[in-house]
Amino acid sequence: MESREVRNDFSGAADGVVQAGSIHGDVNLHLAARLPRPDQVPPAPTAFVNRTTAIRRLSALRDDARDVFGSTRVTTVTGSPGVGKTALAVHWCHKVKDDFPDGNLYIDLKGYGSVATVSAGQALDAALRAMDVPPDRIPEDLDERASLFRSLTGNRRMLLLLDNASSSEQVRRLIPSSSRSFVVVTSRSRLRGLSSREGAVRLDVDVLTPVDAMELLARLIGRSRLSEDPAAAEQIAELCGFLPLALRVVAERISSRPEDPLASVVDELVGEQSRLDAVASSEDELSDTRAVFSWSYRKLSAEQAAAFRFLGLHPTKDISLEAAAALIGMPVTTARRTLRELADVHLVVEQQGRFSMHDLLFSYARECVSSEPTDARTRALRRCLSWYLLAADAVRRAVLPYSFDFPLVPARDLSVPAFRDSRSASLWFDKERVNLLAAIRIAHDIGQYDICWKMASAVSPLFEVQCYWAEWEQNHRLGLEAAQLLGDPIGEAAHTALLGDVAERATRFDEAEDRYREALALAQSIPLPWLEGFMHRGLGFVAEGRSDYVSAATRYQQAREAFRRAEHGRGEAMATMSLGNLARLTGEPDRAVRLCADAIRKLDDLADAWSAALVRLSLAPALVDGGDEDGAIREWQLAALTFADFGDKEDEAVAAAALGDIHHRRGEHQSALRRWSRAAVLYQDLKDPRVDDVQARLAQLASGESGGDLTG
Repeated sequence: MESREVRNDFSGAADGVVQAGSIHGDVNLHLAARLPRPDQVPPAPTAFVNRTTAIRRLSALRDDARDVFGSTRVTTVTGSPGVGKTALAVHWCHKVKDDFPDGNLYIDLKGYGSVATVSAGQALDAALRAMDVPPDRIPEDLDERASLFRSLTGNRRMLLLLDNASSSEQVRRLIPSSSRSFVVVTSRSRLRGLSSREGAVRLDVDVLTPVDAMELLARLIGRSRLSEDPAAAEQIAELCGFLPLALRVVAERISSRPEDPLASVVDELVGEQSRLDAVASSEDELSDTRAVFSWSYRKLSAEQAAAFRFLGLHPTKDISLEAAAALIGMPVTTARRTLRELADVHLVVEQQGRFSMHDLLFSYARECVSSEPTDARTRALRRCLSWYLLAADAVRRAVLPYSFDFPLVPARDLSVPAFRDSRSASLWFDKERVNLLAAIRIAHDIGQYDICWKMASAVSPLFEVQCYWAEWEQNHRLGLEAAQLLGDPIGEAAHTALLGDVAERATRFDEAEDRYREALALAQSIPLPWLEGFMHRGLGFVAEGRSDYVSAATRYQQAREAFRRAEHGRGEAMATMSLGNLARLTGEPDRAVRLCADAIRKLDDLADAWSAALVRLSLAPALVDGGDEDGAIREWQLAALTFADFGDKEDEAVAAAALGDIHHRRGEHQSALRRWSRAAVLYQDLKDPRVDDVQARLAQLASGESGGDLTG
């Protein structure tokens, strides 16, 4: 709820440091442009067989792309579920990715079998972040986001693999305008829109040929085992529908039973198919694999089968070990062993401590868990959603320890992660963001309204810090509706207030004012003095945005008084800083200095060094306005050191640029060079357009001209 005080630690590192003794003649500063080389294609599949014709076709399309596509290069790899589209695409991408020196991008669009289908906007956001675009520089408008992506990829030679697309609309804006890049799209659909408008060439992938299916079986179970009864092996391949996924599942079971003849496996599969045929009602996506899955599932232990079933309740196909333990209702150690046993029989895939399922297996797990009693499914989902809530709140406290608290849910025996610092917490959030979004949505949909509004509140500062603006607003709309349905006044007030922050950040001042006034009335009726303080301060932001400084001053003063009643020290300090900023705007530098210094003292008492550094960015210009340049330099220096300690590159750059300005005005050119050089490197790291201004100052310094003021 503190939109102005949060920043994120963006990735990237400085390439060099400028040092100079005396300056004689020209100074030439060159900052190498950073062109990140993402390498995102997943690991190559094992035991990949043949597909020679398809691989040659893909390579030919790449080689002849300019003639075939004109200005774009797109190939769609289409086929039925489980046929091996992704395996083919990944295998080929590994063969050719070194031919694309600017890197490769992989985005799973989750078009099938998941609650959390990826929109075009979310896919573009992921691509831009992978290319090191700072989150707060990513446009919110979909077309502007697509335009930025085309600009960044226009002169690059990149390989893009867009997996599991369900529509042309998911893909269209992710196609570079240059013919130097190559795009591979996998889909169950034919995506005719891409063919007609973008000139995409379709490559249809069918099931394996009988020869290839036998080759895959031979690699999986051993040629000697297959040669014992090749006729039975052929029947197994046929019963698997010649689908690679089904063949892998069956092969793992065969390998675990070295004494059983292949003919007995055939008998079991035929029997399973007959049993299912007797109760089948219609054809569906599992028609070619259900017998194999059912046969394998029925051979699991009771513990393994329960784990597999309950994974089907999760809103996405990807889950962490701890979340899975909560969902299944097992201790983490037991869940780890059980899930690895499922991985051994190819029912799940383990990668870096996380577990995922193929679309078809996920659908089958959902089918299996549907037979569980409703209360058992509800309890399982409640455990899992509670885990996500508690974990998200642990992240919030690690990243922003002074954001507001609210009652959660009992942890009981859930294994909630602990984070040693904000960096580890942010990394967790990066991995779990999609699941958190899906968890909030499913909590709303199944009536777990308390978890819905609380989780949406807990993740709010995380989505705000990392600039996921659309998701930030979406979560609060869901949270508000859930709180209203539950009749929870705290939840309703919190989300109304946060939607005010959303509107104020977007300069939708009328909407922001309405939200803040509504939340203020709710906070006063509960009562929640700390929330009253935030709402008065929000109304002050709106008034200041409208240049109504008298009303803004009144609101900031009311905010400070409310925070004092609530004994909310940080809120009181930030309201005091707002009054200081306003005093400087209205030509009262001495009062601005007193107010900002008072805010810093309060924050020092709280040991909130980062917030104190933020106030110093307001105190220093006020000191300059009051004639104390030495004092201003000290404050900017302290702020820069603190931001560097916290890894806050954006605010460190602001402080460094301001120091360069004041040193230059004082004729201290060596110090100006050092500070502006640091700011330029930081802004370049962040791909921040303010780097142009700093580099212009450096050029003016080199030529002996007078530079302007970057402090604003």
